[in-house]
Amino acid sequence: MHPGIATSASAAAEATERRRTVCRGLPRRERREGGRGSSGSQTGNAPCQIDFRMSGEDMSFWIAAFLLIPLADQAIKALLRQRLGDRVVSLGPMGSVRVIDAPVWWARGGFRPTPVMLWIAWLAGAGALVALATRLPGCEWCAALLLGGSLSHMIETSRRGRVCDYLCLRFWPAFNLADAAISIGTVGFIVRVISALVNPLH
Repeated sequence: MHPGIATSASAAAEATERRRTVCRGLPRRERREGGRGSSGSQTGNAPCQIDFRMSGEDMSFWIAAFLLIPLADQAIKALLRQRLGDRVVSLGPMGSVRVIDAPVWWARGGFRPTPVMLWIAWLAGAGALVALATRLPGCEWCAALLLGGSLSHMIETSRRGRVCDYLCLRFWPAFNLADAAISIGTVGFIVRVISALVNPLH
């Protein structure tokens, strides 16, 4: 056999053996994807990453929700303080509507942050949440609810040091519109993140 042909055959055999050795340590799906790669690169060796992309959806809805939630929540509280006062409006077996001024949870433990500290903490958290939401399509409305509800609480806490609740259901602690927005946004965000982790390619 010609020396050049023998050398080429030997090199091809070594390359095939190396590929078999690498593929033995890879999942079956990655082996198939590596074999189908048109660029010639070993795609099976690349780590699995979640496809976080910038959403192309119209942002007007979640921006409007972010602004309307604190406005509506604060307007309801002001109206109830003015019209209801200390009175209680019965909702039948569901519960009642009444104004309850409750101290925030950290104040109960003796922690007294200044308004500046509160706003710095809120801005840092809001920035991180927006950064994640813009890279995870479908989370815009969750971020809007979370930011709008937390902004309403921050406005009230920095001004009064307390939060006003007005919906008192028999089967649930007293809450307000901002609390409902935060709860719904949190659940939606968790569900969307779990979905992205389970199905990273969708």
